[in-house]
Amino acid sequence: MQRIEWTPEMSVGIDIIDEDHRRLIVLLNDYIDAVDADEGVFVFDSLFCEFFDYTGYHFAREEEMMAKAGYPDLEEHRRGHQTIIEQLEGMRRKVMLSVSAGMQDEVRAFLLDWLWVHIMIKDQAYAASLQDHFSKAA
Repeated sequence: MQRIEWTPEMSVGIDIIDEDHRRLIVLLNDYIDAVDADEGVFVFDSLFCEFFDYTGYHFAREEEMMAKAGYPDLEEHRRGHQTIIEQLEGMRRKVMLSVSAGMQDEVRAFLLDWLWVHIMIKDQAYAASLQDHFSKAA
């Protein structure tokens, strides 16, 4: 099934954030592989939780860097992060209640779409601002 592969166009030009994004891609691909192999609900949940936990870690790091850089749209970006966290929590509840193939496909599609938008649209919006700040600070 469809996976995400890291490409240079995904880079925001900040190594630590790019590393986080690469890790999220690996975790998502692990989840997709488990679904494709029909590994079972406990494996799905474990992988989903690992993805969820790392997403929260990444969001906190990203917000901290934005705050240090004085990024003007930090609050809007933070609200977007909170919305995603709530959606991921809802997805996990759904998966635990119904481990159907349709539900797994819904979760996979949601995660693929969300991660793509997060990296390629939302985070690209702050890339130049943070790069400028941190290059001046170095």
